[in-house]
Amino acid sequence: MLAQRGVDMAKQNKNPVYDINRPVHLAWSSVYMEKAFKLFQECLAKAPMKRRLQLIDGCLHYLQEALEHATLASKATKALPQEESFLTFIRMEMICICSARVMLDNEIQLGDSKSQFWQFLHRGGKAGQTIKFARSGEQLLEDAEHLFKLAREPAEDLRQVLLDGMNGEQKARYRLAHDELRVSLARSRQIPRAERFFQIFLQGPGMKNE
Repeated sequence: MLAQRGVDMAKQNKNPVYDINRPVHLAWSSVYMEKAFKLFQECLAKAPMKRRLQLIDGCLHYLQEALEHATLASKATKALPQEESFLTFIRMEMICICSARVMLDNEIQLGDSKSQFWQFLHRGGKAGQTIKFARSGEQLLEDAEHLFKLAREPAEDLRQVLLDGMNGEQKARYRLAHDELRVSLARSRQIPRAERFFQIFLQGPGMKNE
C-alpha cells in the first residue's frame, strides 16, 4: 500500500509545465555528467594535492548541475520511472566524492603535526596513539569510480530510450542544446568550485584551494 501511495504521489508531482523544456534539461544533464566524469578521471591520476582537490570540486559542481537538470526533466508528464534511479545514482556519487574530498584534505592535516587539527586530536602531542581513519579518501575515490562504472551502461541505455521517445522537433532541440553546451564547456579553461550545500563541508581553512 505504501509503495502504491508513493507511485500515486509521483504521478501527482508530474506537471505539463515541464514538458516543453524537457529535451533541453535532458541534454544539459547529459553534458554535465560527461564533464563531471572527465574531471573525475583526471583527479584519479597522480597530481599535486591542490590540483586534485580543484578537479574534485569541479566534478562536484558539474554533478550538481546534472542533478538539477535531470530533476527538472523528471517532473515532466512523460518521465520514466528509471529517471528516479538515475537521480539516486547522481546523489550517491556526489555524497561519495564529497566525502572523499573531505577525507583527503583531513589526511593532509593529520600528517602535519603543526596543523591545528593534528594538535586538537592528539591533545597537543599528549595522545598516546596516532589518529588514523578507517577508510582513506583514496578508498572512497575508488568506490566512486566503481559506482561510475556500474552506472555508465544503464545511464547510456536510459539516454537512448529517452531519445527514441522524442519526436523530430524534440530531438532537434535536444541535439542543439547538447552541442551548444558541450562547445561552451570545452572552451572554458577555468575549473568551477563546488557550490551550494557542498560549501557546508568545504568551509574549513584547509579546504580552500584558490
